[in-house]
Amino acid sequence: MRTIHWSGLDWWVKSIYWGPGPNYFTNSTNNVFVDAQNRLHLRITHVNGNWYCSEIVSYRTLGLGSYIFYLDTPIDPLDPNITLGLFTWSNAGDFAHREIDVEGGRWGDSGDFNNTQFVVQPYYLSNHLVRYRIPPGATNSMHSFNWARVTRSPSPR
Repeated sequence: MRTIHWSGLDWWVKSIYWGPGPNYFTNSTNNVFVDAQNRLHLRITHVNGNWYCSEIVSYRTLGLGSYIFYLDTPIDPLDPNITLGLFTWSNAGDFAHREIDVEGGRWGDSGDFNNTQFVVQPYYLSNHLVRYRIPPGATNSMHSFNWARVTRSPSPR
């Protein structure tokens, strides 16, 4: 298993045929690397007739707090079949695996005006998915959310 150090954390680099969907992942240094400016690079490559994706997973569970993702690449020109996923995840199945997503992509619809979405799983519940547009030509974007515990007051009787 390959490990990288980036953004103050240690991450394992996924390398297996694994979901979501029919994806192949590779831990190749051509697909996943950190450059001299400490910027993470994740690439998709085509090798021997197969497309290989990139994913890193933190060894540490982060939980509640502020999450900020800086992208130094344009979202708009991505192929409509590519999705960039920046997300939290827990192997525990409670609360939809505690998955919160920032996703760049058109989900196969090249005519979709919006090219990014924010999702709190499960996505099909009301107000859990919001689609938005990163303008064409924008090469830098910041995406953030604050994951906080919600406390509810007891209902009046």
